[in-house]
Amino acid sequence: MTKAAREAKAPTEREHVTPYLRNSGRFSWHNVIADVAVAPGYYRWTVDEAGDLEFIRAVYRCLGTTQFFDWRTVVELLDAHPELTQLNAMIVNDAGFIGGSARKPRIRSGRQSGTGNFPT
Repeated sequence: MTKAAREAKAPTEREHVTPYLRNSGRFSWHNVIADVAVAPGYYRWTVDEAGDLEFIRAVYRCLGTTQFFDWRTVVELLDAHPELTQLNAMIVNDAGFIGGSARKPRIRSGRQSGTGNFPT
């Protein structure tokens, strides 16, 4: 992240670090396949908008703040209470990248249900 902050020049790379990490040629990245089944669709687990914060607060209301829980526990919660996913479902993913400072074509993400792309 420090390298990306220092070296990224394009506005899209300054606003969203992932394009720089993928396109700079300085980092490798790999798909990580979940070891449990994940429901089809996409979970939005970020806090960029008010709806995202509402979603995170709802998760913590359900699971509590005094115990450790991992992503698998959150998936189980969402499987049991899919209505929680509607709290931030209306938010367009990467809206700033798509319509903000971004004027370049989108990169191929390789995102699939149950996988994540992590630079190494």
